[in-house]
Amino acid sequence: MKASAELETGGETPGKETVEQAQRWLEEMDQLIQVHQLRQFLQTSSLVNQEGLLNLLQHLLALTAKTDGHA
Repeated sequence: MKASAELETGGETPGKETVEQAQRWLEEMDQLIQVHQLRQFLQTSSLVNQEGLLNLLQHLLALTAKTDGHA
C-alpha cells in the first residue's frame, strides 16, 4: 500500500481529507494484515515502542467489526 505523502512529511495539522484518507488506509490494512504477521513485526522490529503499542491497542479495541485471523 502506498503511504500518504502529506502524513509522511509530518507537517502541521493534516486536513480533513488527509485524515479520512488515513482512516481508509488503516481500515484496509486491518483487512490485509494477518495476526501472525503483526505479532512477528511487534516481536522483532526496533521501531516498536511503548507509545506505539498503546496506540495500536487503542486502535484495535476501537474497531467495531472484529475478524478472525486478521489484526
